[in-house]
Amino acid sequence: MYRLNRMAYNLFGNHSGPGPKADHAFIADLARRMDKLPGEPFIAFAAGGFDWAESGKVASVTEEQAAELSQLSQEAPRRDAGSGSLYFHYTDDNNVKHTVWYADHVTLAQWIDDARQAGYEKIALWKLGGLGQETLKELNRY
Repeated sequence: MYRLNRMAYNLFGNHSGPGPKADHAFIADLARRMDKLPGEPFIAFAAGGFDWAESGKVASVTEEQAAELSQLSQEAPRRDAGSGSLYFHYTDDNNVKHTVWYADHVTLAQWIDDARQAGYEKIALWKLGGLGQETLKELNRY
C-alpha cells in the first residue's frame, strides 16, 4: 500500500511576500488533485509561520515566537477569513517594519476540517516544536 503525502503549506513563505502558509482554497484545490493519487494519500500541514521584514529578510517562526512578537504590535493579531491564519505588524528596535503570519490552534483545526470535508482523514504536521498550549490540546482531539 502506498502512503503518499501532499504538502499543504508554503503557499507563502521565504520565497514570497507576506501571507498564510495555506488557505482554504489552496487546501481544496490540493485535495481535488490528490483524488488521482494511488494508495492512501494524506495531507501535511505546517505549524508556525513567517516574519517578513520590510528590509527583505524572511524568518521562520514558531507559534510561540509569533505570539511573543505580537506583543510588539500596536494592535492584536487579526484572523484572515480566507485562511484562518493570524497576522500582525510590528516595528523592531531598528525601526524596521515587519509582517507576521502564523497558524494557531484555530487555524490548524480549520485546515484539518477542510481536509476532512474533502475526504482526507490522514493528516501529518510539520514543525511541531514551539506549539502553543491550546494547539497541543486541539491536536489531542484528533
